[in-house]
Amino acid sequence: MPVKAKRDKSESDQDDSENEVVGTAGQWAQGLSKGVFAHKRSAGTGVKRSIKSPGKKTIRKRQKLLPTGTTCGDSDFYLAQCFASRSEVRVLDRVASHNDILKEAEQAVDLLQKEVFAGVFDSIVQFVTDATKHASDPIPTAVLLTGVNMPDHTKVFSFLISKLEAVTPHVSLVGPGLSLRALVQQMVVDLTTQEDDGITIQGVKKTEASLSTLEQWYNNQYQAGRSRPPLILILQDFEGSAGPALQDLITLLRRYSGLPFLLVFGVATTITTVHRALSQAATARLTIHTFGSPPATKHLDQVIDRIIINPDTPFKLSHKVFQFLVENFLFHDFAVLHFMEGFKFILGEHFYRTPASVLCCDLSTGLSRLGSMTNSELDCVRRLPSFREMVEKMECDEGVNLLVDSESCKEKVGDLMTEFVSHTRLFTGLVRALFHLVKDLPRKPLGKVLRDLYELSMKGELTSTQQFKEAWQFLKLISRLDLEQKIDLVLAELQPLDDQKLEPLISKMLDTKTKLADLGEDYNSTANSTVSSPAISSLSSDPPQLPAPFQPFHTPHQYTQHPLW
Repeated sequence: MPVKAKRDKSESDQDDSENEVVGTAGQWAQGLSKGVFAHKRSAGTGVKRSIKSPGKKTIRKRQKLLPTGTTCGDSDFYLAQCFASRSEVRVLDRVASHNDILKEAEQAVDLLQKEVFAGVFDSIVQFVTDATKHASDPIPTAVLLTGVNMPDHTKVFSFLISKLEAVTPHVSLVGPGLSLRALVQQMVVDLTTQEDDGITIQGVKKTEASLSTLEQWYNNQYQAGRSRPPLILILQDFEGSAGPALQDLITLLRRYSGLPFLLVFGVATTITTVHRALSQAATARLTIHTFGSPPATKHLDQVIDRIIINPDTPFKLSHKVFQFLVENFLFHDFAVLHFMEGFKFILGEHFYRTPASVLCCDLSTGLSRLGSMTNSELDCVRRLPSFREMVEKMECDEGVNLLVDSESCKEKVGDLMTEFVSHTRLFTGLVRALFHLVKDLPRKPLGKVLRDLYELSMKGELTSTQQFKEAWQFLKLISRLDLEQKIDLVLAELQPLDDQKLEPLISKMLDTKTKLADLGEDYNSTANSTVSSPAISSLSSDPPQLPAPFQPFHTPHQYTQHPLW
C-alpha cells in the first residue's frame, strides 16, 4: 500500500507539472494572438507569469578579465583565450605583438588606397565643382571604372564620399537590386539627412519621401539665385542596378530641372556597359564623363612592397605561403581586401600555433622580452625545428648547455635575433638592387615587378636558375650609358644599408663606374682628334633638308662594349 500511495503521489505531481506547462503555453499563445509580446500578467487569468519568454534573455555586459587580471576589450579577450588554449606562454605579449603588426598593416593599406585613388578622386571632385558652376540641361554623370575587384569597392566609395563632402553635404549611396520606389525613398532620405555636431537630423521621413517633397525641402534650405550645393547620387554597382528602375529614375530626375542632380556610376567592366544597359533615351539625358581607376595589380604591388617586403615588418611569409596568397589574388577576384584577409588569418595562425611568436616584434622589444623569460618559457624556443636542427649540428657540450642553461640560451637566441634582422635588411636590399638591374631587360626573365623577383629569391639558389643566367646574358648587351644608370640605382640601394659584407661589392661597382666614365671620355677624345678624309668631312656636315615624307624617324643607338664583361 505505501508503494501504491507513493506512485499515486508522483503521478499527481507529474500531472500538475504538465498542467502548469500547458497553462503557461496557453498564456503565451493568448498573448501572441493579441499581439502582446511583453506583459507582466496574463490577459485572461490575471496570474503573474512565472517564466520569461524563451526567446528573450537579458544580456549583461560583464567585464572581461584575462587570467592575469588585466582588463581588455572583447576581441582581445577572446583572442587571448584562443592563444591560451594552445599555450599559456606570454599570452598578453603575443596578443600585443599580433595587434601591433595587424594595426600597422591595416593603416598602411588604407594609406596606400588613398594615395592610389587620390588623383582619380581629385578629378571627380573637380568635375563636380565645374558641373555646379555651369548648369546644363542633361544630368552630369561621372562613370568611375572601378575594376572587377568588387570587395574593394566599399572602401573605395567611402573614400570618395569623404572627398565629396568638401563640396556638398548631400550625397546618397544606393545599392543594387532596388525598385523605383525604394530608390527614390532611399535617395530622398539620404539627401535630406544632415549632421550637426554629431547629431543626425532627418529632413524628410521615409513614408513621405518623394521627388516633389525633396524639391520643396531643397528650396526651403537654399534660396534661388545663389550658389547651391549639388545633390549627388552614387550607384556603387552599376551592373547590378541597371534596369527599368534606373531608366525611370533618370527620366524622373530630368523632369525636376530645378534640382542640381549629379550621378556617379561605379562600373566594374567597361564604359560600353553603360550604353548597353541603358536605352538611348536614357543616355540622351546624361552628360557622361569617364574616370579610370588604377589597376588592382598596381595596388597589390604597393601593398606587398609596404607590408611584406618591408624589412621593418617582423612577421615574414615563407615562399609557399606568399605564392599562395599572390596566386589566389591573381586567379580569383583581384581583391586586395581578400589578400589582406588571408594575411590576417596566417598571422593569427602563427601566433596561435607558435608560442615563441612572443619574440615576433621589433628587435629592442624582443630582446627585452627574451631577457625576462624563465627557463620553462624558453622551452617554446628550444622546441622550434630550426633551433633543434642548429643544436644537433653543434658539439655535444655546447648543445647540452643551450638546452639546460637559460642564460646561455638567452645569449644565443639574442645573437640569432640580431643576425636575423641584419640578414633580412641585407636580403631585401639585394633583391631591390637586382631588380634595378633586370627590370627593363628583354622578355623580363626575372619577372616584371618586384614581387616576382622576391618570390624567386625566397626559393633559394637564384644564381643557379635558368632565368638568372638568361638575365645575365642580356645584361652583357646593354649600352654603357644604361649600365651607368643601373649602377647608380644599385649603389643608392646598397650604400644606405651600411653593411660590412657589402663593402667589397660596393667598391667594385664604384671602380667599374669610374672605368666606364673614363671609357666614355677616351672615346670622345679619340673621335675628336681623328683626321678624317674630305668624304667623311662632307658626311659630318649638316645634311641637306629632305621633304617631310623622307625625314628620318629614328636615330640608331651607339653601343660600346664596356670593360665589366
